[in-house]
Amino acid sequence: MGVVIGTLIDNEFEIEDGIKALRQIQEVGSEGVSPSYGTVISTQTLRDIYSPALNDPVTDIGTLPGAGTSPATHGTDMNSDASVVVGWADQGVVNNQATTFHAFRWTEAGGMVDIDGRDPINLFSEAEAVSADGNTVVGYMGLDSTGSNFHAFRWTQSTGMVDLGTIGGVDGTSQAHGISGDGNVVVGVSHISSGDDYRYHAFSWTEATGFTDLGNLPTNSGFDQSSALDASFDGSVIVGWSKVDDVASGNTVVHATRWDDGAISDLGALPGDTYAEAEAVSDDGTVIVGTSSPDNTYFNSANKLLSNAEHAFRWTQATGIMDLKTLLSDAGLNMQGISLLTADGLSADGIAIVGQALIPGSTDPQGYLVTYIDATNHDVAQSEGILDAIAAATSGNGGTGGSGGTGGTGGTGGTGGTGDTGGTGGTGGTGGTGDTGGTGGTGGSFGLTTLQSIQQSLDRLNADHQALFAQELTFDSLLLGALDPIMGSNGITGDAAFGSFTLGAHGRYALNDHWTLIGGVGGSNHHYGDAHVKSPITVAAGLRWMPAGDGTLHPFVEAAAMGSPSQTTKFYRTYANGASTAVGAGSTDSALAYGYVRGGLAIEPNHDWEIDVSADIGEAGYSYDAYAEPASGTNPFPAQFAGGGGTATVFHAAVHPVWRVRPNVDLGVLAEIGHASSAGVLNSSVAGAGALTGAAGTVTWGEFGGQLGMEVRQGLRASVFAIGLTGDHGVGSDVEGGVGFTVAL
Repeated sequence: MGVVIGTLIDNEFEIEDGIKALRQIQEVGSEGVSPSYGTVISTQTLRDIYSPALNDPVTDIGTLPGAGTSPATHGTDMNSDASVVVGWADQGVVNNQATTFHAFRWTEAGGMVDIDGRDPINLFSEAEAVSADGNTVVGYMGLDSTGSNFHAFRWTQSTGMVDLGTIGGVDGTSQAHGISGDGNVVVGVSHISSGDDYRYHAFSWTEATGFTDLGNLPTNSGFDQSSALDASFDGSVIVGWSKVDDVASGNTVVHATRWDDGAISDLGALPGDTYAEAEAVSDDGTVIVGTSSPDNTYFNSANKLLSNAEHAFRWTQATGIMDLKTLLSDAGLNMQGISLLTADGLSADGIAIVGQALIPGSTDPQGYLVTYIDATNHDVAQSEGILDAIAAATSGNGGTGGSGGTGGTGGTGGTGGTGDTGGTGGTGGTGGTGDTGGTGGTGGSFGLTTLQSIQQSLDRLNADHQALFAQELTFDSLLLGALDPIMGSNGITGDAAFGSFTLGAHGRYALNDHWTLIGGVGGSNHHYGDAHVKSPITVAAGLRWMPAGDGTLHPFVEAAAMGSPSQTTKFYRTYANGASTAVGAGSTDSALAYGYVRGGLAIEPNHDWEIDVSADIGEAGYSYDAYAEPASGTNPFPAQFAGGGGTATVFHAAVHPVWRVRPNVDLGVLAEIGHASSAGVLNSSVAGAGALTGAAGTVTWGEFGGQLGMEVRQGLRASVFAIGLTGDHGVGSDVEGGVGFTVAL
């Protein structure tokens, strides 16, 4: 088996500019967005999957010029570098008249252009496919206002839209569904006899030879029918479907079909299915994908997924027709509850497959992207540098050879299977079946996820970034004496806290009756949520002013700042992977700074009690460098993150009662509430999903703590303490406990 890596893509009306593995176009009409799903692939290389760009602009292809009310657009295909999009669109209602669909060709420079140019009220046309260079477009065009008479067309800039007619010039209809990558071979379906609507055949057409009737598989039903849907780059291999007599049942069924230099072959259907069509073929003709179904719902319904009983398939000469979900499951991906319904498109190199799928918790199909490498397309993947990219980015153990067949090409790894000759296993996969034993390949990376899950993982990660303010400020507040009474005496305290880990020293020194210097220095290693923050040094300093009190009430004002200039932060991102989860991890250099002003009142109702009440407002700043999550066996959708950060306004309100239990023993309790505004957003690019942004939000949390201190001898005090917090938006709950020793000054 092979390395697989992929994603389910939610439906949005957009195309992404630039070379990427997947391009998705949607139909937009007066009723809103009606998805056509991720059924179009445009790729020259899949290396972007492993090193996605951070800036991936999105382009709306718009509507036809002169559009009125409720115009509609439907994209069907694009060329190899996604610079040309074709499909059909109408202008909506113009001057109280409804317009019909016309074929269009879109480029970024020229926008959407009507390549039909005929009467937009009575004559329709639809563009179905475009050549690799974007210069030749094919489809079909209405011949009169009835809409029931139409012919295949071919369009170039120099010739305009040319009516190709029908096979043998019969009185009937024809449609062009596909075109070879070089633009020379048009494929589709045409009636083969005048006045007989039930006899039509797949065709190929070239400018030199005109129509070639490709025929159909053997049938005695009288309904000899076939259709061609796609062609290899040079047009020598054509795929589609044909009716054929099923010997076992005696019924007429529909099978996926391949024509190789005009010779027809039956690719069959998946076990238990009676209808299958081959939708797409690789440039070299060696890999074919399509859809298999137990009934004809798939073929007769305008919404091809009415029954949701379809199965995506992949075909090669070595494997025959195979259920794509089974291939992924055999490669080790947990596919429980996931149905791959269709395989609608294939990249030119035969590696990336797109289609529609149902996932747990969703009743509506979503577009998916999966890449799959085995012996058939190994050399192509090697020449494109994809295998080198995988080898550099992934880790894992080799797969296991099968007991037969020739496995996919791979490196060193698992164990050869049983057979006469050891073959070669798939990259990270399993050897095949037959007379030749396989050898396992190197561990690969594979996955299947949803854009919603990716977005949620980024939202949580963005929350972790913002939660850093609450977490770090809470534990670093020890360096400013957060658990010490305001009316305490001069001293230096060494602290060690565990849970996460904080080690440091803090102190206070009264400069005179009104001014007190506070501060500290320390280091920490904190784990919370999906973040791990190492701060080798954190410095804090402040100045407190207290006017003369009345013996009971002691107002005070304090200004302080703290900072961690050289943090290392590792973030973990969790998202759905098949029916399980995957985790991506990446480290970055970061820095945190915080400054505040605080005002409050120290109340001493008697000698045994001190109650400190305060509120502060401050500004926190956080920055981090750009970082990346490497692809691995546990992270099939690696992400890159732009450097960033932001500032947040932070507010605290606290009450801190201290009870002097005995002359040498005191017990204090801290209760505090904190709130921070949004601290910026996280900008990322995720393999297979493109540029995404984590959702911003505010953070609210509660801090709590307690400290029990005892003077063990004159000038030396020992204490045990705990400090923690709990909150929303990624803050979670965390507690540290520790010990401290204070030397009086």
